[in-house]
Amino acid sequence: MTNKEGRKSKLRSLKWKLLFSLAVFTVVVLVVVWVFQILLLGRFYESAKLRELDRAADDLSESLTDPRADLGVEAAVYAEEYQMYVRIFCHEFGAMEEIAAAHLTGDYYIRNISSENIDRLYSMAKAEKNGTYAERRTVKPWMPDGDEGTVVTADEKKEIVFVRIVHSGGSEYVVMLNMIYTPLNATVSTLNNQFVWICGIVIFGTLIFAAILSKTIVEPITRVNAQAKKLGEGNFDIELEKDMGYLEITELSETLDYAASELSRTENLRRELMANISHDLRTPLTMISGYGEVMRDIPGENTPENIQVIIDESTHLSELVSDLLDLSKIQSGNVRYSFDVFDLTAAVGQAMDRYKKFKVHEGYSIEFLSSEHVNVKADRVRMLQVVYNLINNAINYSGDVKEIRVEQTLRNGCVRIAVSDRGEGIAPENLPDIWDRYYKVDRVHRRATVGTGLGLSIVKGILEGHNARYGVESALGYGSTFWFELPVEENKETE
Repeated sequence: MTNKEGRKSKLRSLKWKLLFSLAVFTVVVLVVVWVFQILLLGRFYESAKLRELDRAADDLSESLTDPRADLGVEAAVYAEEYQMYVRIFCHEFGAMEEIAAAHLTGDYYIRNISSENIDRLYSMAKAEKNGTYAERRTVKPWMPDGDEGTVVTADEKKEIVFVRIVHSGGSEYVVMLNMIYTPLNATVSTLNNQFVWICGIVIFGTLIFAAILSKTIVEPITRVNAQAKKLGEGNFDIELEKDMGYLEITELSETLDYAASELSRTENLRRELMANISHDLRTPLTMISGYGEVMRDIPGENTPENIQVIIDESTHLSELVSDLLDLSKIQSGNVRYSFDVFDLTAAVGQAMDRYKKFKVHEGYSIEFLSSEHVNVKADRVRMLQVVYNLINNAINYSGDVKEIRVEQTLRNGCVRIAVSDRGEGIAPENLPDIWDRYYKVDRVHRRATVGTGLGLSIVKGILEGHNARYGVESALGYGSTFWFELPVEENKETE
């Protein structure tokens, strides 16, 4: 088993991950519901009763501080409202004197509580910081059964004895409340039985929902994946669905469709590149071989002209190989630039000297227009390479009107070098592609008059390495202007 196969075997499909995630989420939700709605139901119910007693004790404590309040009436109201037994004592000189009570029927603990237990509850409340004490008790009432006088226990009940010590007007009062409530055992048991059925129904429904959801999500991804595999195998003529039902999957499909078209375009350019390079390599090699054989086999052909042809073709071949190496380095990011401040105007002027023979022998008009000298911080050698390639490109496509103009202008702190020709021009739809290697507008490969045909790709790479702005302006029948801009460096005179 390969590493790739072993890695894939450890991975789970999206379908099963989605199914597992929904199942885990459902179980967690059910457990949380069971804990809070069933397991802790009794505690929450008891806490609610304690809060009722606490509110009642607060209200009765306020009544103790109000001389207009009738404690007997207040006690009766709260006893009726909260179904509790109320007794209020005044504690003076170590003795408890009852000052108000609400007598309800029922087996309440404080109804017949002994003085000792009253003192005990008082001591327990006194020991608490807030003067409040709650005691939970179990009530097992007895009731007669039949004529024989035997007794049986009724349902077990719970009760809470709540004690609050209140100080008012220099006196100490004790509010004692007693509430009896029925535990929720039967309710919890019923809920437990219902919960079992609810769990089964919810889990089954979740599995069905997960299966449907995974199918609707996974199937479009599977279709996109199948097309992506074809793309990886080199088949760029794939057609992907535009509407996959989900925004993200649709965007993925559109992205792959765009990638397929770009890869197809790149593959076509690669094939053109290989064909064009083969043509440009074969031409000088053929001429070198042909002239060499002529000079070897035919007496008197060993002339300076024939030797010059071989030298020129060798030079062209060397330039082609050199440009290919430069382009490869630029595109791989292995070019190191040496940035220095230099006079760009003077450098362009020196480069123009290289084209004197084109002016004299080929009839070209190549002029350089500038108003002042400008310094820039860049790699001088590489920027000269940019200028050479732009002028070479203009020469190759100037057509019958052999006029080339190189113009330097300043604006917004930048210097612009523009190289213009009056050739056939370029259609607007072809402008974005002209920077590609060996791209030809007319798709007919012709050997360049000067240079190697890779110049614009090299120009693009060097200018992007300098973070320089560049572009082209062209119109059919009016020629083309290629330009680039660099920030101007201030002149610093040395003393």
